[in-house]
Amino acid sequence: MDFLNNLISGIIGGIVVLLIQQFIEYRKKHKEEQKNRMIGKTVFKFLDKNFLYNYEPGKISIEKIFTDFGAPYQKNKGTDDNERTLCFYKYIFENAKVEFTTYENESEILSVTLFAYYDKKNPLICLFFPSEEEEYLGKAKINDSIIENEVSFENFSSPRDSFAIIKSRNVSYPTIKHLFFCYQIEGNFETIHDAKDQLIQQVCITQLSSICPTFSIWETFHG
Repeated sequence: MDFLNNLISGIIGGIVVLLIQQFIEYRKKHKEEQKNRMIGKTVFKFLDKNFLYNYEPGKISIEKIFTDFGAPYQKNKGTDDNERTLCFYKYIFENAKVEFTTYENESEILSVTLFAYYDKKNPLICLFFPSEEEEYLGKAKINDSIIENEVSFENFSSPRDSFAIIKSRNVSYPTIKHLFFCYQIEGNFETIHDAKDQLIQQVCITQLSSICPTFSIWETFHG
């Protein structure tokens, strides 16, 4: 009888513990769902490390972007050098910020801008020329190939920020010869050679050298 009583007590005790654990998990899940439903609370996704390979300008449409990522958190308009209207679509992810550019009322993506710190768990490849070894954004630096294939080098300054943008293009590779690679680095430099080994903060891949949008210093802060 003692054995039977102990067995029954053990079973009942195990069931009670299990029910308590399930209740705790339910409450935790319920609170998290309620938190995510709060106004202003957004559940972000992570970009795959090969994002820039998979979303190359000229090969994707804004409709595909909407299908894959939903509506942008911000949409702006501007004009190019020929006064054509441009549309800018901005997205925030857990490991990056992204901006896509199109002409107004057109589908083709003209440029893709990527800003990201180095995330050990979810890093993003900073697209280089095919001859270069891959490196992650937040660790990638200006190298000899970027300098040798320079199209333009320009410094930008304001009371609150200073940076430089190097545009490169490599016509030796047919698959990317139509693309310009724009790399933004912190600080101003007298010559492009002084910028070697500087950390790349953001990269823009574009079909047109005149279209190279980047995130401002205020936009690059994100949790």
